[in-house]
Amino acid sequence: MRDPRNYFINPFDNREISYAEMAAFATDHIGKLGNQNTVSGGAWGARLAATTTEMANYTDAISDEMAQTDFRKAAKRAKNDMREALPPAVESQVANWVRAAFGKNSPELISVVGSGTTELRQLTDDLVSEYLQKVITGLTPLIGNGVDQQRLDDANALKTQWDAIYTASEQSSADKRLSEEERRAAKASLAEVLFETLLEVAQANRGNPDVLGNFFTPSLAGGPALSSPGGGGPGDGGGSSSGSTSSASSSSSLSSSFSSSSSFSSSSSFEDSSSSSLSSSFSSSSSGV
Repeated sequence: MRDPRNYFINPFDNREISYAEMAAFATDHIGKLGNQNTVSGGAWGARLAATTTEMANYTDAISDEMAQTDFRKAAKRAKNDMREALPPAVESQVANWVRAAFGKNSPELISVVGSGTTELRQLTDDLVSEYLQKVITGLTPLIGNGVDQQRLDDANALKTQWDAIYTASEQSSADKRLSEEERRAAKASLAEVLFETLLEVAQANRGNPDVLGNFFTPSLAGGPALSSPGGGGPGDGGGSSSGSTSSASSSSSLSSSFSSSSSFSSSSSFEDSSSSSLSSSFSSSSSGV
């Protein structure tokens, strides 16, 4: 007897199915499902509506993730450019003026830039704002005592600009992570609705696995290539049995092609080693289905 647990496995919920493969597979399936809905007089209308909705959610999630990827790249580029520009800006707009007023190794210069802007270059991004605040703090008591107000205004402007760019960069990373999670969730939801349709197709066509090709093209998502589907009539949701090659080989397993989670079947004492395929599990040889 075939391991009954195989029939509980969703073959479409698999990390190895890429997002592009899932899109191609589901688009093809929607077209086929629409055809079957037409020839059956609307028998598959509910499944078609559910799948179309999940497909729209999936493509929206893909589009959003792509946009967030580009936003993150732009934000990271702006942050990196600012990091490169900061040390020379602090030198030219602040340090050089303090140096000119108080001397190269003066306590006043040290109170503003410490050991110099080399320190700024070596800091991690999350400490840059603190360094700029230290510059402002050290510079403030010097204003009107050898250094004009413009130097303090410039230092504050640099910190304000950096804080805005750094915050945008960090937010873009958070948005990217969120969009990736939403994309994975949308893929899982689409896989679930596809599985529900697969089960309904099997229920409506017991003993006739040839009909699978009328609804799905497994090879688009890394599954087995099917023979041409049976040419069933509109009343049975798919077709009558005709010249099947899909039930002849255990290597044509829709389950094992789409889901590594079916590996537990190899340890089952109930499994017939020649019949672990989800495709052949709906064949006429399975009297227990």
